[in-house]
Amino acid sequence: MQPLSEEQFTRTAKAAFDKVFMDPDPFGAPFRTGIEPRLLLCPFNYAAVDPWEKPFVSGLRRLNESWFFVSVMDRPPAGEQKMPYHWRVTIEQIDAYGRGLPSLENTVYSGSGTWGLIASHEDFALIAGPEELINEFKFSIPDLDQRIHDFLDLWASYHVENQADVKWIGTMLAHVFGRDQANGYIEGSEIRSLLGTG
Repeated sequence: MQPLSEEQFTRTAKAAFDKVFMDPDPFGAPFRTGIEPRLLLCPFNYAAVDPWEKPFVSGLRRLNESWFFVSVMDRPPAGEQKMPYHWRVTIEQIDAYGRGLPSLENTVYSGSGTWGLIASHEDFALIAGPEELINEFKFSIPDLDQRIHDFLDLWASYHVENQADVKWIGTMLAHVFGRDQANGYIEGSEIRSLLGTG
């Protein structure tokens, strides 16, 4: 992985980042209009490691892309940084990316600004981009729907046990799947009554 300073990020990666992300918040609506289709990946522990690595790499190859950028979201000002918070990563370095990325919320995105992934500290990620990329995840992970239902039921239990805020889930799901499909997931979950739809 090639580390990038904040100045190098601004010069070489920020334009691509801004093409993909409107508001880099995984609990909201992070992607710009036109960066779609989209998926919710869960569980997802900061980096595209098993089972996500294979469809990620296959999708990049289908797009004829051999590298990507990674940026940590919550980082100190440039003058206070004691470690890298941005990297340029080649497909050949995918193992180093999986092992070497700090456990912090981060974004992964193409140098051309056509796709992106945003990883939350709450063990999920959102990905958006061309169908060639997204379809690799759909075809490689046959239990994606069940994973989404499990994710919603898990957050319902978080709310019951710890009063965790779940109001963001409806907005995030609608951003990823569209209102109708999002409502379908919610209606099939224990979380529906907590979101005022049941």
